Amino acid sequence: MGLQGKYTPWNDPAGHARFKKDISRMIELALRGEAGLLMLGAEQPGGDPTPLALPAFSARDIKGAGVDSSTLAGKVVVVDFWAPWCAPCGPTLEHLGELQSRLGEKLVVLAVSVQAGEKEVREFVASLKTRPVVLLGTDELAESFGGVVAVPTTLVFDNVGKRAAVFYGAPEGLGAKLDELLKELIEEPSQSKD
Repeated sequence: MGLQGKYTPWNDPAGHARFKKDISRMIELALRGEAGLLMLGAEQPGGDPTPLALPAFSARDIKGAGVDSSTLAGKVVVVDFWAPWCAPCGPTLEHLGELQSRLGEKLVVLAVSVQAGEKEVREFVASLKTRPVVLLGTDELAESFGGVVAVPTTLVFDNVGKRAAVFYGAPEGLGAKLDELLKELIEEPSQSKD
């Protein structure tokens, strides 16, 4: 079935505590005008759970091919957590698929499905005009990226694996912001992991 959700089972007090912490963080960000975009270095209440570097992981895409983080060295990587029931996720995935096609080997886009079964994921992906590599999400994969508090959640890592940005949800202008950021990361690659 894939990832069941960060707050399940809902009747568990620990799930309630995680939800309260996450919703408080998102409200605080919204009040400060930062709900849509959290850039590296921005003050983030309660600490940012997303990794500062691309975590080590192995997964399978919906075609059965293996994807291992060790093969991504030297490339800009976008990891997008999405769900078929999420209205803005389809357009976001199509835009990411277009970026992958346009930018070629310099960019790797991985779309990680959450809270959906394989059949539902395949049906949704088949409806898209362009699409990135789609991975079937697991609890372990989501946790390696700090957990999923919103869909879509889009993480961008530079060519040496440093986190460059995190986008929660689909804020207005997300496509343009991603285009600009990726152009900058690809044209001016990082030289070291310092």
